[in-house]
Amino acid sequence: MAPLVAAWMAPQAVAAWMTPLVAAWMASLAVAGSAGAQTPSRAELLGVAREVVEGAAFVSLATLDEEGFPAVRAMDPLPPNENWVVWLATNPGSRKVEQLRANPRVALHYLAEGVPAYVTVIGRARLVDDPEMKARHWKESWTPFYPDRDESVLLIEVTPIRLEVVSEAHGAPGDPETWRAHVVEFGSRGGSRRAGRAPARQLARQLLADGIHLPPVDRSDDGEQNTGDRWRPVDAASAARRISGSRSPRAPQLSTASRAAASISHGISESR
Repeated sequence: MAPLVAAWMAPQAVAAWMTPLVAAWMASLAVAGSAGAQTPSRAELLGVAREVVEGAAFVSLATLDEEGFPAVRAMDPLPPNENWVVWLATNPGSRKVEQLRANPRVALHYLAEGVPAYVTVIGRARLVDDPEMKARHWKESWTPFYPDRDESVLLIEVTPIRLEVVSEAHGAPGDPETWRAHVVEFGSRGGSRRAGRAPARQLARQLLADGIHLPPVDRSDDGEQNTGDRWRPVDAASAARRISGSRSPRAPQLSTASRAAASISHGISESR
């Protein structure tokens, strides 16, 4: 038996015997890890976003010019407050002032330095020319550019509608297939969405596949242009309510996918 035991205990034999077990163990760990992965909560996403913003030297402010094209410039903002309202300062004679008077929809883009992470705040801007507000929302680094704070500067107050964040280092990498960011919504839409296709749009597409057409609208509540298969969330949500509670003869004609999408969209609209 000794030669057989010695041969069995040889390193090559042990390695050959252990390899399948190690591979199976590693596979089980991978499955368990992926099953336990969770989408970050709203609070976690906002915490990640604030860290990314703190690591950005400047912010890019995007407005729309008179021809409808984006106009982008780097600016030095105050940090977002607890409600993610952002304050900036500008020359009253600058182009952005006229653009904001014509269209208050803006985007603020923060890009972290040296790491693949960013935050985009989509919202509406308001021009402020009140001395008390200027004193309250002032950044000392602005002073050299505006010697007369009462006359030579306007404040820009950006109130968020939604926030998008991506940061692999913080466990918020976005959707691996669509590359969409994680979304946090504010105001009446307050909540967070997983990266990927929004349930309302998923419902709209599935309804189209079933031959049911939702009425298109020119613009969504947040100002997005609706083209092609893009629909305002409220339309899909109201369709979800009608479908999920419908007793009409047409209801059984809906596919299982449509009913599932309707149920998901209805649940989200009710929870907001």
